[in-house]
Amino acid sequence: MTAYYWYIILVENVPTDIQIHLQYLAQQVCTDHQTIPANGGFYLVVWLLAGFSCNYTLLSKIAVVFLGACWGTAVYLSGLVGAQIICGRATATLSASKAATVLVAAITSCLVFPVLVSRSPFYIGLIPPNVYHNSTWISALPWVIAVFGLGLRQLQGEAKSLRTEAYIGVLLLVGAFFKPSFAFVFIPTYALLRVSQLPWHRWHTLVLPLGIALLPVVLLVVGQVVWLALYSQTTLGEKIHLALAFPAGWRYAMPHLPWSRALLRFCSSFALPALAYYLRPDWLKRVPHQFSLLCAGIGFLLFMLVYETGVRAKHGNFLWQCFYANHLLYWMIILSALNWQPSSASEYSRRNFLWAAIGLNLVSGLLYLTILVVTKSFF
Repeated sequence: MTAYYWYIILVENVPTDIQIHLQYLAQQVCTDHQTIPANGGFYLVVWLLAGFSCNYTLLSKIAVVFLGACWGTAVYLSGLVGAQIICGRATATLSASKAATVLVAAITSCLVFPVLVSRSPFYIGLIPPNVYHNSTWISALPWVIAVFGLGLRQLQGEAKSLRTEAYIGVLLLVGAFFKPSFAFVFIPTYALLRVSQLPWHRWHTLVLPLGIALLPVVLLVVGQVVWLALYSQTTLGEKIHLALAFPAGWRYAMPHLPWSRALLRFCSSFALPALAYYLRPDWLKRVPHQFSLLCAGIGFLLFMLVYETGVRAKHGNFLWQCFYANHLLYWMIILSALNWQPSSASEYSRRNFLWAAIGLNLVSGLLYLTILVVTKSFF
């Protein structure tokens, strides 16, 4: 991915969100000494690695290497968590075949995209599992995988560890400093699943562990909102105002899409998960699938209910948690498909059908990467 980003950013100069963020860093933050955005992790890391230089070319080179490293780290962490899911415990010795399974699942999950249903001035799918052109989303992805893995460890383990809750709290904080979107779905999903594991008369025992894991990032997000209100220049010169409506996602985040095409893209975005759970409904009984699917459901609900007003009404900020959740969901399905051992001819047919659908999405992802180069635009 580093080589790919180097080619589209430094060689072909394909317009992406990455350059927009870098231009803001090089000009407004570095040269004009304006404040960094509330989720300033990407800016600070790139600026620090560049020796606090204001040279745009140097910042660009540092950024593409850093973003490529983020993809690699996300794959590595996906492999570790995938091994935990397959073996059912955090530490285990994997056979060569199992190790290959988790590695292929991790790599494939970073390349899939909803199947191309028609050409539009936006994403191939309404809510794709990957966003290849956004620097803040990519730089937060490794932290998302790590937090998800630790959350699974707590949900699946018989003995709950306060130390692990503290790790979750710290990683959520760091990830939210790059992009807070995943916290929006992790907090309610994790809390709900933890509560569901206990009888109601023991819910009071969750106050301390959930407070350690979730309260710090809640305070950080509140602080980020206050920061944006105080420094409105980081949000295109306008303070943030949130509103409720239904369906906010289609009506405000993507007003240029007619209902028919928006619905088609919505179906494309979730067609693979729907097919997978139709073919293997028993996967819904497994905690990793419940965790990822519930994150996707809550993320989509937020997307449909909450929107920003004013100049940022078309920005679609409440799309990003859907991207993270859908990435986790696609990854979980790919990992489970690779680990599927059919016991009958019917199961072989169903597995092959699922893999044909995954293959179509993989081709779609590779096509999207190619489109960025050929058309020189992610729109």
